[in-house]
Amino acid sequence: MVGKILASICAVAVLISVYGFFTRYNKLSNPEFVEVMASTVNSDAPKAIREGIRLDGAEANGAELITKYTFVDFGEGEADAEALLAMIKPGAISQACSNEESLSAFARGITFTYWYQDNAGNIITKLSIDSKVCQ
Repeated sequence: MVGKILASICAVAVLISVYGFFTRYNKLSNPEFVEVMASTVNSDAPKAIREGIRLDGAEANGAELITKYTFVDFGEGEADAEALLAMIKPGAISQACSNEESLSAFARGITFTYWYQDNAGNIITKLSIDSKVCQ
């Protein structure tokens, strides 16, 4: 259950940021396109998306969209990075690789990276999804 919730969390940010962009911003370069996606995510951030989980925002890094989440109930060193990644990864990949908008972004060479942080701002784990992951 927790894994499905966490997977849906990162997929939501992708879907919110990508939906409709290909018709409006198709002529932009990848870095410009990712900047627009980050700006869209940031317009709603910070935002509690589930109890104990906050979407902090996004940043563009060339053709990579980095989306940052905080687990507000995890203090420094309290989270098991491997266990958290094991819960999140399968569902996140499944959703991203079956979504037409995400696949279109991957075809452009865009990578979605998710940073999961504790309440002190320390990165617990990261997950990157690109076209190679979906093959």
